[in-house]
Amino acid sequence: MSTVRAEPESPPAGAERAAAHPTEKARAVFTAVRNGLIVIALSFAILELILRILGVANPVLYERNPDLGYRIKPNQKSSFIGNPIVINSFGVRDARPLDTRDPAKQRVVCLGDSVTWGGIYVRQDELFTSIAERKLGNTEVINAGVNGYSTTQMARLYERYLTGLNPDLVVFCVIPRDFERPPVAQLTSEDVGFPEQPPSSAFVESVQIARIAAARRFDLDWLRPPRQQWRIDEYYGSPERANVTAIVEFAEALRGTTRTLVALLPSNMSRIRYEAMRDHVSDFRAANVPFVDLSRDVIFHDSDFVDGIHLSPDGHRKVGAALAVAIYDSTAPETLAAVEQVGQAPDAERESAAPRSRMRGSSRRDGPGGGGRR
Repeated sequence: MSTVRAEPESPPAGAERAAAHPTEKARAVFTAVRNGLIVIALSFAILELILRILGVANPVLYERNPDLGYRIKPNQKSSFIGNPIVINSFGVRDARPLDTRDPAKQRVVCLGDSVTWGGIYVRQDELFTSIAERKLGNTEVINAGVNGYSTTQMARLYERYLTGLNPDLVVFCVIPRDFERPPVAQLTSEDVGFPEQPPSSAFVESVQIARIAAARRFDLDWLRPPRQQWRIDEYYGSPERANVTAIVEFAEALRGTTRTLVALLPSNMSRIRYEAMRDHVSDFRAANVPFVDLSRDVIFHDSDFVDGIHLSPDGHRKVGAALAVAIYDSTAPETLAAVEQVGQAPDAERESAAPRSRMRGSSRRDGPGGGGRR
């Protein structure tokens, strides 16, 4: 008797494919997610590389200082979108070492805030200090502006670190806000506008730059990053009084050796703020501190500013021409004496000294650079 063995039933056609389908679907999802993450990672890596090439990860660095609150870190080179920025050993925005002086040239130091400093978008040779130097011909004009400085910090910066420049004239290039600021500002670790170390990511830094630019451009306070911590010297009673007194005492200390000039820079700020300057001007006059309004003889338009305060390249050209006139008015006797001392011919003397009448005509009729009123 033979035994018949029952064969196991074969699964229906397509059942194996159906059982394997969930595994294949999961594998396909995993592959898609993995590829997407790779693309995103590569995109960020390429973007990071491009931003680093543009210089976003190489900002100008600052350092904390017990007397000033902070200052620009000396001896550094930066570049932003092809715009080289050089800080020399004095901590000022100038590629020249400035350790020695040319006896045939006058030397002027311009203290100021971010308007004088000029920002990362304006080339150093387009700053109003550089333009004034070219117009004067035989005068070195040194840009010692620092972002966010009050006039008290400007005076202390010179007294602590810049006396070795041995200038003939020190110009406080100010806006009304410089008197309203607390005398000394301390940095905080969160202050992205004043980095103390290079950023770890160029992409994150670019987002912060865009954030600050948007806050300034559209006056959006909620976009503004954390600011400095303020330390107020209560001895003078108010920031305005402290900042005015700092300039008056500075000028008195240098009287007889170095001249001091207060130059009010133009801006689209409220006229109320400019009206408040009247009391400051009276204080300067009472203390025999020269004062000049650089917008007095030049017409400025919205196109001369990037945000109502900071200057565009056109604005720098106009201010540079006006500043050259103010510097010449303050140093003309010394300028001519220096030229005569090195025995230059009268024609060269007249050309390098840039006679006041010619420069004033350029400032009033044609505007700086001779481009006409805009």
